[in-house]
Amino acid sequence: DAVGIDGDSTCGICLGGTVPEKYFLADAGHLGKDSAERRKVNVPAGKCVDIDVEVSQPKSIVWWEFRTEQNDVKFGLMFRDDSSNEVLLPLEKKCCSLIPEEDHHLCSKPGIYTLRFDNTYSWIKSKTVFYYFDVRQQS
Repeated sequence: DAVGIDGDSTCGICLGGTVPEKYFLADAGHLGKDSAERRKVNVPAGKCVDIDVEVSQPKSIVWWEFRTEQNDVKFGLMFRDDSSNEVLLPLEKKCCSLIPEEDHHLCSKPGIYTLRFDNTYSWIKSKTVFYYFDVRQQS
């Protein structure tokens, strides 16, 4: 049996107790962003929701951050313009109800970049996704 220097069997680690409210995530769809910048979308069971982001200049950077209210959701990034459709990031399941997913993509050309939230694998549960995106110029 492990004991601390002073013979304490808990080794100074307190188990249980009250968690301070500043650590609560129950109110979080916030993603640390201003409420005007964050958005909320429901992804029905068996469906996808696409968020189109228009990029007008090459070498722009599309930034995104998202989390689910509960459970997981698949996420992917697509591109389209007048002459092509491309999958830039294939759909991948993200477990992001506690820690938001955050990433970016350097856009090589102007067009429509689509953030896709995919819930086609779920027959019963819809997913609530809180998200934020931004288009920035590379400096």
